[in-house]
Amino acid sequence: MEFETTESTFRISERSFQFILSIEAYRDRPYVPSGDQSSGVTVGYGYDLGQQSATTIVTDLSGIFSVVKIARLQHASGVHGDAARNLVPSFADIEVTPDMAMRLAILMKRRYAQQTVDAFPGVTKLHPHCEGALLSLVINRGPGMEGRPHQRSREQMRMIRSDILAGNLIDVPVQLRRMKDLWAGSGQGGLVARREKEAVLFEAGLNCNCWN
Repeated sequence: MEFETTESTFRISERSFQFILSIEAYRDRPYVPSGDQSSGVTVGYGYDLGQQSATTIVTDLSGIFSVVKIARLQHASGVHGDAARNLVPSFADIEVTPDMAMRLAILMKRRYAQQTVDAFPGVTKLHPHCEGALLSLVINRGPGMEGRPHQRSREQMRMIRSDILAGNLIDVPVQLRRMKDLWAGSGQGGLVARREKEAVLFEAGLNCNCWN
């Protein structure tokens, strides 16, 4: 799968695409990931309304949901954690079909591909497995390099950026695995597992001569 960015064409392998879909997981109703205070009301394959502005929600969901449902979903903009969970029952009647979820997933990946390029200059020169691993990271953690009050340390994000610029690619999986400590013992084992799978995918790209 390819997305045009300001740097160059961003390419993710089919393995990467399926990995991201599987780890985000499709649900047919809006939800909030359990035990997570940084996520908001989420739609389809991991489209987090809490991370979007009300204007972006309108732009992204137009043609996928009705105008009335979009207006309701806008109330989830900027809302996270337990506050977002309190909103979920009000969206119980909003169905997300597999086709709707896939259309939104592709749209979301197009935007996050640009954010991945912004966060990690030079990423488009890497293997599509590697690009996909970092796309997964940015989808989950965002592209920011400096921490905010509700975020965990961004040190490893900065190290990955430096590693790519320096061509020190073998250290990128090391930094992805270091991030696992940020969630160790927090009850968010899914994020620990996600970082490990991203590291394995990146390593596969480093060791692979194929480009699919």
